[in-house]
Amino acid sequence: MSLHSTYHMPVPGYSLKKFPKLRQRHHAVKWALAMTRGTSLEPSPYERFLLTRYARGFVTIDQVLERLANHSGHSSTL
Repeated sequence: MSLHSTYHMPVPGYSLKKFPKLRQRHHAVKWALAMTRGTSLEPSPYERFLLTRYARGFVTIDQVLERLANHSGHSSTL
């Protein structure tokens, strides 16, 4: 299973139709992934993990940036 297909896995009780902001986040992340696919800007697995959490409303964009900054000095993932 590719990371791209993992991103689209359904979550029980999760519906983009119920939450307009989540729908906007989902579309923004989907667009960013499509624009960077196959380029040097394509997200790493950890970056994809954070983007998925952001799109689903579990973290804010500021939290994503903070976690990326904290993670950049570490060699371990997740």
